[in-house]
Amino acid sequence: MTSAKKLATDAALRNLLRKNPGRVFTQQEIADAAGISRQAVSKTEMNALKKIRRLGGQTLSELLLELRKEE
Repeated sequence: MTSAKKLATDAALRNLLRKNPGRVFTQQEIADAAGISRQAVSKTEMNALKKIRRLGGQTLSELLLELRKEE
């Protein structure tokens, strides 16, 4: 994914979350908002859960810093 497309996808997802605080979204709703496939959302979700489990001993701030380094 190109940097411009990634930025646009991130912005679309941020807008979706801001407009609907606390709402739980289906993978399809996230995919539609981001302009990606549901399968891509599923894969991203599974990878994120693996990282959270692997880094479980860290605080949320430490976890977020680690994830940013990997981008």
